Amino acid sequence: MSNEFFKTLANVLSEVTPSRILSNEVPDDWWELSIHKVNNKHGIPAQTVLKHPISAEEKPLEKLSEFWSGADDGKRKEFIEAIRKAEEEVFSKLEGAESPGEFARLWNELPQKLKEGYEKALEELNLNPDIAKKIAEELVHFPADPSFPDHDWLTRTEFYATVKAIKGSGKKPYLLRFKISPVQGFIGNARKELDFWAGSHLLSRLTYFAIEVILRETWPGGIIFPHLRGQPFFENDLKSIDPKKYDIPNMPNKVLAVIGVDANSSSEDFEKTLEKRIKEKLAGYLEWLLEEAWQIYDIDNFLKNGLQLSNSDVKKEKEISKEILKDYFYITVSLWPYEGNLEVVDRHLREVFSKLGREDENVLYPYLFALLDQKTEFKSNKWERREVPDGFKCTVCGEIPAIGQYARNPGYRELRKAWNNHTRKLRNRKIYDIKDGEMLCPLCLVKRVYPRKYLNAGNTTRKRVESVSEVAIRKNERLWQLWKRLTSNESNPNLFENLKRLFKALGRNSEVFYIENVSSVESLAKVYGISVDELENIFQTKGIALDKLRNEVEAIKKEYGEPPKYYAILKMDGDNMGKLISGTKGMKKLSEYPNTEDIPNVPDVTKPVTPAIHVAITRSLSRFAVETVPNGVERHKGETILAGGDDVLAFLPTNTVIKCAHELQEKFRTNWDGFHHLQGSTRSMSAGILVVHYKEPLYHAYELVGELEHLAKESGRNAIAIGYLTHSGNFYSVVVNWDIFSDDSELWKLLGTLGDEMSTRLIYEIFEDIEHWPDDPDAIESLITYEFKRHVKTNVEELVRAFLWTASHIRVGNNEKVLEKLAIDPMYGDVYYGLRGSVSFWQQNFNGKIMREQLKNAAMLLRILRKMGV
Repeated sequence: MSNEFFKTLANVLSEVTPSRILSNEVPDDWWELSIHKVNNKHGIPAQTVLKHPISAEEKPLEKLSEFWSGADDGKRKEFIEAIRKAEEEVFSKLEGAESPGEFARLWNELPQKLKEGYEKALEELNLNPDIAKKIAEELVHFPADPSFPDHDWLTRTEFYATVKAIKGSGKKPYLLRFKISPVQGFIGNARKELDFWAGSHLLSRLTYFAIEVILRETWPGGIIFPHLRGQPFFENDLKSIDPKKYDIPNMPNKVLAVIGVDANSSSEDFEKTLEKRIKEKLAGYLEWLLEEAWQIYDIDNFLKNGLQLSNSDVKKEKEISKEILKDYFYITVSLWPYEGNLEVVDRHLREVFSKLGREDENVLYPYLFALLDQKTEFKSNKWERREVPDGFKCTVCGEIPAIGQYARNPGYRELRKAWNNHTRKLRNRKIYDIKDGEMLCPLCLVKRVYPRKYLNAGNTTRKRVESVSEVAIRKNERLWQLWKRLTSNESNPNLFENLKRLFKALGRNSEVFYIENVSSVESLAKVYGISVDELENIFQTKGIALDKLRNEVEAIKKEYGEPPKYYAILKMDGDNMGKLISGTKGMKKLSEYPNTEDIPNVPDVTKPVTPAIHVAITRSLSRFAVETVPNGVERHKGETILAGGDDVLAFLPTNTVIKCAHELQEKFRTNWDGFHHLQGSTRSMSAGILVVHYKEPLYHAYELVGELEHLAKESGRNAIAIGYLTHSGNFYSVVVNWDIFSDDSELWKLLGTLGDEMSTRLIYEIFEDIEHWPDDPDAIESLITYEFKRHVKTNVEELVRAFLWTASHIRVGNNEKVLEKLAIDPMYGDVYYGLRGSVSFWQQNFNGKIMREQLKNAAMLLRILRKMGV
């Protein structure tokens, strides 16, 4: 975009501010963005509030309301003049920005600068500093329309200014949708935790590169999703990043923006041009990574000396590798005009228009977004990846042939031997990224080098977590603290001398804490992915004795306990996001959003999602991804692998994962966090948790946890599916309501007793025998009571009630009607709240067969949770 565009944009941004809303000096087209208009001029209610854009939960602007209602006309005028002066000072800097980069930085800082300006101006009016500070924050979050206060003025201003500036520059506003795929396969093809993180972070970076291209056709405020203010990848561009935040992969694989297209241009041609630019940008970065990997891992030497390739064949290998990278990702760009769409309106929308008494793009927006999304998915699904060369597949992804076969076709033994010999040479240079037995394709080679380039580039606080076993041992707090001391040289230099020498020579690896991994040279060599000969040579040169090393590990086990071998993978996703944007799920009646009951003739319709509301929703998703998820996972000793909007992937200890998941979904459903809103109480998440042995292949574990998350959604949503995969291959799973893990849950009584008095035999017998019980709920309750009396000495009635309460929260079967009744709709809450814990729950709503299934799964849940250490 031209400098003239940014000048226009700055002027439009300053057109509507709190001072102008309070003084009723707002252009008429500002009110067009309100979903319901009152004579085009809205008064200022006595009590100014914000309403949550989805749940309609009220957030009072208390200090501003107190001041405004108690002030006479003179004081109000003085107040408006003071804050307008502050606004003009802030926006004049935007107008004076000498480059798009400077404009972007000032826009990113806008809320903070406004708050500081307001606070200074109000203190000059002799307001109490504490009061001035609170009013200043409330002004930053002042409603765009005080009568219909479902979003703040800054949220509306950005969309309003984008469309106006685009049209002012002689262009047409278009909605743009971008998508990069594949995602799950790219992230999930991993052998260790670092591979997972590298795939997720690299994908986030590629998405941001696409945004950089899109920004040439708009500005940061024109990106609706993901919202860029405070976004770590955006702030990294501005050189104002918190390194800890930048470590978290938090960019979604889809982007929504408003851009300008020349009136005489073809939108189809413009789509192709943008796709071409984005592909070139991404291909250039991937090619750079490949060049870095080629040099660091000395691939030329591997091909020439390991496989005896000629110079021309080596060149051919690299060129084909570049082509494989270039063709791996599919880039989809779709456009849809923001205006001139009334002819596509269907009958349902005509009825909505009739009730609202208006026909314009603001009301039509959800339908436009749905059409654009469908167009994008249709284009994406048509893509077929170009065929890759034949050959033996990469040992990590299993999709693309390993490097070394593109110019000629060596046999498997020759190829494997060449790779193994080469990785040994790399280890002589202290490069341990590639393990014995691995043969990598260009894509997986790039993923391996990415952490090295990222970690060496600065702007990061991330420490390398090589093995998921490091997450597993965090279940044992004392052992984890010892691990941190050992790997940071804080421990006594005379203690665990052989362990520290091993870590110094080969790198830290928590799998050494397991006694079976130091039982022989062969087992330890396998942990590090090197040959026995190499390990024995390291032992000799570094003065490491296997028997002493084993004694140190035995001493750790004796002092600190058995190192935990199981960890948990958490995968979460927001429910019905598409339906939320379309306005068919989550939104309440329009009549719940006004600030006053005096507004007449509010139509009896569900509130439509306007562009400003979509921006508000995406801002809350960005905050959830950037702030809530990483902080919550870290607090529970986990590692965040992905936090992209409403998508979450994390590794956690088994004893903290349940609480972490529950807190995250509670936060997701929170209405207000200060003046920042999250998704709200009418929204929900579904999740999958897999408890798995640290030696289970990661790609398989990732597939399973994805299936569990899908199971939670298929079981009625707003649920969590927990799976337990034993090292021997047995798999157990159960789907439950989130309420089962609330602080006041009856489940905790059962778990407490199970650890103290209740025999595990009780749970086992219920699980095994209940299939043979009758279908009558009263009879089942009697048998449950009988079993509890056999095994528990006190509080039998209370524990039976707790067990029945727990069972009532289990999702069972595949009957849609039953699952719908068992699910809890976040909009209306638990309709069976008063019946849970009694047999009436089944007598009035279900039957004995459902009761038996739920009790059986409740017993399964208790067994799983006890193994997890919850």
